[in-house]
Amino acid sequence: MLRSILTRASVLFSVLALWACSSSDDLASNQKAIQYSQGTQCATLFAGQTINAGSVCVSVDGQNLVVAYNTSGGWELTQTHLWVGDDLATMPQTKTGNPQIGLFPYKSGDITGTTSYTFSIPLSSLSASLDLCGHTFDIAAHAALRKADGSGGYQTQTGWGAGTQINGRGSWATYFTYTVSCDAPPPPPPALSCDTAYALGNTTFIQLGLTQSRWGWQVGPLDPGSYTQPIYAGAGQNDLSKGTLAGQLSISYDGAIVTVEYDVSGGYVLEGTHLYVGTTNVSTIAPGQYGNTHDLSNVSSDSFTVGGFAGQPIYVVAHAVACH
Repeated sequence: MLRSILTRASVLFSVLALWACSSSDDLASNQKAIQYSQGTQCATLFAGQTINAGSVCVSVDGQNLVVAYNTSGGWELTQTHLWVGDDLATMPQTKTGNPQIGLFPYKSGDITGTTSYTFSIPLSSLSASLDLCGHTFDIAAHAALRKADGSGGYQTQTGWGAGTQINGRGSWATYFTYTVSCDAPPPPPPALSCDTAYALGNTTFIQLGLTQSRWGWQVGPLDPGSYTQPIYAGAGQNDLSKGTLAGQLSISYDGAIVTVEYDVSGGYVLEGTHLYVGTTNVSTIAPGQYGNTHDLSNVSSDSFTVGGFAGQPIYVVAHAVACH
């Protein structure tokens, strides 16, 4: 009987432990979706209540609350103790309301002689809230301090991050507050709407007998020289009124080499280009078979150089994926 009870208790403990770990992991994961600001807030580190011995600065770094002690004026740290919470009533304290620094959850241990010390605390361990934007923490930052007295010894003092006295009728220990602020989430990238685009030519694919319905044009025949053709996007049925002028195509042919340049405008960018240049009519409407292809990403211009000609008239088909 006893063994059965112990076994059931063990199973229950394991389930609770797994649930706690899972909940903690989920909280941390959900908090990571929030972009906390990187602003820093500092409080004076007072020694002996009135002596400026440095600062205690609080910031958020990623998903951690960072509390950094830094001394100045010859003061050194020997120990630090830190409490962070939502309610001072939960801070370890004596029956009379004075803080019990020995029970504070974050402690440096002996760091005698250092002038800086930093605590980095996961935000998920401080609050069960999934969104800490605008959340205010109470922070009690204690330090044990020393300063050389010039005679081979040290002056020692208790130090606290300046703020409001914790116990108005007790010790001079103080706390201050830190409010987590958040950056506005970045706007989503503008959605691109993409269309098929062709340089306007004098012969349609339908007239070439390559299709009965697909739109697009061939330019030519062209003798050596320079030419400029408009580029239209979305001109279904070869109807310019249905399309949008997206840029222009420049063709330069010196009799041996053809240079073709795409330039888009009006908010359009190129995601891909396909070019046919030959001495006979194009034989396919499949852009991937035109022989010259560039995969692009949000560019406004592109060019091809094609050689091997001997002064013959040429034909050009310039296709693009144009996005707006």
